[in-house]
Amino acid sequence: MMCVPLVASEGQVLGVLQIDTVDPRHRFNRDDLEVLASVACQAAVAVENAQLHEIALRDQLLRTELAQGRRVQKAFLPSSSPELAGYDFFAFYEPANHLGGDYYDYIPLSGGRLAVMLGDVSGKGTPAALLMAKLSAEARYCLAIEPSLNTAISRLNNVFSDDSWEGRFVT
Repeated sequence: MMCVPLVASEGQVLGVLQIDTVDPRHRFNRDDLEVLASVACQAAVAVENAQLHEIALRDQLLRTELAQGRRVQKAFLPSSSPELAGYDFFAFYEPANHLGGDYYDYIPLSGGRLAVMLGDVSGKGTPAALLMAKLSAEARYCLAIEPSLNTAISRLNNVFSDDSWEGRFVT
């Protein structure tokens, strides 16, 4: 039997190549070991390249998912500013990372009124973006079902003040 390690370019062992013979009269010699070591070097390069390719594919998938998440998150934000006599609105949104927890919305209310919602979810990234999506839905819901702004905001506050948010909050 002969064994040689599969050694990556950084020196870590990826595995072992082992070759056996069933014929005890034909033992392996030094030349056989050199051939096996050469094959092991090529195999280690192939394994390392396959691992790098897998990492690249995962990274590409992550970038694609983040880009899709960014588009979904932007869809939660208003696509245009409201028209309201005597007021001009301007909004710009650019998260620190691919996704973020900043939130704004213009929500029409009864009697020609307009709620201007502005929020910032603690943290960054996907968890903040998901909480922002929840905030968007809950804010619209609370304002739609409660005739009083005070009651609507109290109800919204109650949604986000239980213990299940594990230290996350919205201002």
